[in-house]
Amino acid sequence: KALELPFVSLDGTSLTDKKALFVMIRQKIDQFGHERTQVGLEGAIPVNKYPPCVVFVDEAHLARNAVQQSMLTMLEQGDSAVRLDDEIALVSKITFLFATTRDSELDPPFRTRLRKIELHPYSNEEVSEMLKIKHGDTLKDEILMEIAKRTGAIPRVALDLAKELSQNLQ
Repeated sequence: KALELPFVSLDGTSLTDKKALFVMIRQKIDQFGHERTQVGLEGAIPVNKYPPCVVFVDEAHLARNAVQQSMLTMLEQGDSAVRLDDEIALVSKITFLFATTRDSELDPPFRTRLRKIELHPYSNEEVSEMLKIKHGDTLKDEILMEIAKRTGAIPRVALDLAKELSQNLQ
């Protein structure tokens, strides 16, 4: 949202094949009023350059190995192209983010094309600050810190609890 780019979000189990992925990407690009640009032909197949976009795949290890393998060329640094039924898609401007807690279950060639970024758990203080931004006007700092502690500093859970508590106080 901050980048004002089309954002495609899905999980590994719904990543059934590259064709379905590109249907979702095209829909999001269209919603933003962006267009693919034809830059040539390979035989009778158009070669289309895709505009900037972000594709987020959660639980990427759940995508079948065949699907991961079908994505190899588009993740290749120098290539960034993928052959589809109706086009060759040039995707160098698309940022792919794959989240997993089990990177060892990713197909090895797929894994080698990714840069690993390890995320660390939030502290109680960090989650309390997040809660303060959303609910600091209705809940005291001590309560926000207690919510952070009692929810194991998991922002999603803490935000839900703080929202419920705020609504009950109004």
